Amino acid sequence: MKSEIDTYRECVEHLMSARSSKLVSNGMPQHAAVLFEVFFKHAAQSVKIFCHHLDRDVFDQPRVIEAAADALKRGVALDIMVQKTPESIEFIERLSALDEKESMRLELMPNASEISPIIAALPQNFAIMDNRAYRLERNSKEMKATASMNSSELAGGLANLFNLLRANYVTSQKQRSSVALASA
Repeated sequence: MKSEIDTYRECVEHLMSARSSKLVSNGMPQHAAVLFEVFFKHAAQSVKIFCHHLDRDVFDQPRVIEAAADALKRGVALDIMVQKTPESIEFIERLSALDEKESMRLELMPNASEISPIIAALPQNFAIMDNRAYRLERNSKEMKATASMNSSELAGGLANLFNLLRANYVTSQKQRSSVALASA
């Protein structure tokens, strides 16, 4: 007999393959792990993640780590902005080791809240795959999210938000470096 998580995985895989815009509820770490696994598995260009702390219960799952590593090996860009210190050690160590060894397309931006008050103020967690699939948690303190495997309008809007946050992160980091150099 299939477990609830295996059934959930099959459903998400089916929706991804069918390019369905049907909304998927997501209320447990195991559900989030399945969604990220499927995003990494099916991504052709990029996966962008904005989150509070890169939850270890989600990202340190072997299937998620393997799918992310495979995505990097296929040339998929993984852009991850974490507001606080990431909890997920195995995920970061494995992908960082791959990135160093093979010059992959991994961009990790930890502790982003310390760099920018704009980033610190956002209450959401969200992820985007190829500007068509998304997962959105409106409040990062609750693991209640919705996702869609094919909603280019909302996924594109979230991707634009991520790109603005990245630009703010880079600008704020440069300003902090300039201030540190000037005071030294």
